[in-house]
Amino acid sequence: MSRKLLVWCLLMVFSLLPISGKADTIVRTMSGTSSGGNLVALEVTIDFTPTGGDFLMGTGMASVSFTLENTSGINVYTDFIEPPLGNAILTGFMFNVTPEAVITGMDVWVLAGSSIYSNGANMAGAPYPRGCTTLSADELYTSWYELEAQEAAGFYGIFTSSLETQEGVKGGVLDSEVLIDCELQGEVFSPIFIVGPIKHVITLECLGTDLDTAEDFLTLCSFAPGVMQVSSALAAKFQGVDGGGENSCFVADEGYCNVIGSEEKSWGFIKSMYRK
Repeated sequence: MSRKLLVWCLLMVFSLLPISGKADTIVRTMSGTSSGGNLVALEVTIDFTPTGGDFLMGTGMASVSFTLENTSGINVYTDFIEPPLGNAILTGFMFNVTPEAVITGMDVWVLAGSSIYSNGANMAGAPYPRGCTTLSADELYTSWYELEAQEAAGFYGIFTSSLETQEGVKGGVLDSEVLIDCELQGEVFSPIFIVGPIKHVITLECLGTDLDTAEDFLTLCSFAPGVMQVSSALAAKFQGVDGGGENSCFVADEGYCNVIGSEEKSWGFIKSMYRK
């Protein structure tokens, strides 16, 4: 067989093989202020990877990861404030999926370089060692978190899905500046917490073309039943903020929920407007 013929045959074979999905990625930031006037902020990276099925037929499948990083900054100089100000703890992330979509699995990874700080508290029914542990590789901590349905986010409506800590503030995420060489900077009102990014990975099935990219999450809006509420695509919950760490605070990303107006637009039109 000639070399040209061999190359042609190989190309024909590879053209018949299924093409693995390529991750589609967007990065969004959300910020706001607590009732006590303290900044809270989050950066989320959404990676959407098709894994099979037919999105045109409503049988698409995908792996979606939400990498969350608390970027609220730190409250350090609290020596003369009583009660002392708490550093904001990220404890929940809300998003929306289509009505037909089914979430079939979840993993949560604490990423390499992140640190876990503990006063010896129990977590997920087991003690976690006292001190500061910095991870040299990504590690699974799925049991510390839970996937909830129909979660309210205050002013920002009700979301179809949320990823939250299992035990209140325990296992929440703080800004990377809160620990320097494993030395705590300022007050944190939690017995065990993570400093650095974490990644929630979910498996989705029964997807159509209205949820086949990362950016589509920005078009899926929360249900806002009250006249003072705003539909939003993404939201996050912070706890342990303000004096004594007693307050909580929601922030949101409205995505494309409130920019189209009342005029009806086709889904194809909306995608053409916002594709990068």
